[in-house]
Amino acid sequence: MIIRSSNVFLLIISLFTLTVSCHQSETQSTAEDSSHTYSPQPTTSPRTNENATSGEIYISVDESLQPVIQAETETFEALYPNATIHPLYMPGEEAIQAMLVSDSIRLAVVTRKLKRNEEQLLVQKTIPPEYAEVAREGIALLAHQENPVSNFSQEQLLQILSGEISHWDQLNSNFNQKQKKIVLVFDNAKSGIIAFLRDSILAGKTFAPELYALKRSEEVLDYVSKNPNSLGFIGVSWVSDIDNQDVKAWREKIKLVYLEKNEESVNCTDKRQYFGPFQSFLYQNCYPLTRTIYTIGRESGIGLGTGFVAYMDGPSGQRIFHKSGLAAVHTITREVKFPDKEQNSTAREEQTNTTKENDNLTDEK
Repeated sequence: MIIRSSNVFLLIISLFTLTVSCHQSETQSTAEDSSHTYSPQPTTSPRTNENATSGEIYISVDESLQPVIQAETETFEALYPNATIHPLYMPGEEAIQAMLVSDSIRLAVVTRKLKRNEEQLLVQKTIPPEYAEVAREGIALLAHQENPVSNFSQEQLLQILSGEISHWDQLNSNFNQKQKKIVLVFDNAKSGIIAFLRDSILAGKTFAPELYALKRSEEVLDYVSKNPNSLGFIGVSWVSDIDNQDVKAWREKIKLVYLEKNEESVNCTDKRQYFGPFQSFLYQNCYPLTRTIYTIGRESGIGLGTGFVAYMDGPSGQRIFHKSGLAAVHTITREVKFPDKEQNSTAREEQTNTTKENDNLTDEK
């Protein structure tokens, strides 16, 4: 079942009160343990006195989505202090498996739906999965600032991933001898990014031998910033929020490589040839490495997991995705009030300026 209506959250909240408090855990999962295979914390998920806005829940999250999902969970907990969400950040494929095998995890935030055999594991437990599409994000290609290559065709990307193109001077002659070898760098061996590229781009071919799988996305950023011959692959939310000081620092050391237009997209009306993983291009599916962010729930009733999904699917949660540089799946509306005639022109000017600032998040000049 796919949840789509942004009004779901308001309907759920009306069913419950906010008077029940729950135990607050002292242990919060961080990126430091994202490289470990998940070992369930409690044997069963805490459900006592739980509803859509209060209680305690463990969720597995694809680590490539950590910046934006961290913002979503922190804001939700601030709004509903009786709710405690423990996000366990791990490689995408591990996040799915953790939700399937552990009864303590009732929600996964990942970038693909379950395969048929995976769905059967939940159906056998009489808990069919519930899906929600909450946003679109992209796989960002990172190069060192000194790298003269700025874009790839889709065919070139396929040849790089498969090793048919193995040296940078096959793409651009402005490389010295030490910089020639292309080194592919990923966030983890069990990364959802690797799975996406294998299934959607390689189409049966194997990856190039010069491939390094690290442990987390920040390590990819660090490696690319120090190695001019590297090509990194990470979730774009790690580098898309240009108001974030850490992102600004990284963007001074690395650059984004643009990709040839996704010819399969019927929504992409832009006439340019190459696209970066920017908001408007993700929304129109112009960028060929666009992914959908799915939530996969396994709650038997309306609990905290359902409430959190409804929040992300609602206006406030969608604005967080938008602010993070991703593409919200619902229209972001803005209400402007004009207090009197004298202030009308000023208000219109401020609205126009704000719109221009938001538009700047969609592309790089």
